[in-house]
Amino acid sequence: MRIVVFGLGKSGTTALFFKLKQAMAPDTHCLFEPRGLDPAPPLPTSILAKVLVGYKRNVDPTAFLAFDRLLFLTRDPRDTLVSRVLYDIYNEAAICADDSKVNAFVALLRRKEANPAGTPLKHIIDFFDRMSQRPVLPRAMHDAGVALDFQRRHPHVCAYRYEDLVRADYTAIEPYLGFTLGRETATVPVEFNRVVRTKQAGNWRHWLTAADVEFFAPWFTPYLQFNGYSEDWTLAPEPSIPQEHCSDYVLRLVIERRGVGG
Repeated sequence: MRIVVFGLGKSGTTALFFKLKQAMAPDTHCLFEPRGLDPAPPLPTSILAKVLVGYKRNVDPTAFLAFDRLLFLTRDPRDTLVSRVLYDIYNEAAICADDSKVNAFVALLRRKEANPAGTPLKHIIDFFDRMSQRPVLPRAMHDAGVALDFQRRHPHVCAYRYEDLVRADYTAIEPYLGFTLGRETATVPVEFNRVVRTKQAGNWRHWLTAADVEFFAPWFTPYLQFNGYSEDWTLAPEPSIPQEHCSDYVLRLVIERRGVGG
């Protein structure tokens, strides 16, 4: 069987990829974020591919539409946004190498941890984007539209929620796949542990402020509506952001990037 997982960055595609890999034949040919469909035809009978869609992705996702099973992993874009601004420093080697920039970003995150309601998420994103070669905000806005357009153009692709994935609930896709995935949570190899942060959903209610809701609601509402997510933007009355899921997580990414670069 040939299976492809489509999705945006930071939507859980890595975890789903490895969950499927565990259930497929040992000789399955795996394509992890390929630049194109490789190998060329004739294709192996068992293939598993993970294809990211979105901003400046160097791959044509339509090349994989002839696969036997097509999955699109969705995630509440408000949670995705939080994950992106924290993870993207890993892709910025120049920032990771600059102590002053790392310290300034971490200090801002710790201010957010101390008083979540006092610092809008957009302020954190804007701060990061001023240092970045790959600004988060334009990509996040663009990708929500790209994902929605892809789903509308290809309604036969089976949508599956990140929120179900982290609860180890695979009932929405098992009949489509034609095999079971068990009831264990998805895990990733140690070399991909950096992509794992909270394994939770709905944390955006602790991160966003009223100003964030006003700014982001018009952008994300179409995606929320199409994928059946709640349009309730109510924020946590007593927001809390654990340091291990925020500034400590970013520092772990910086240390790992410096190790890769060194």
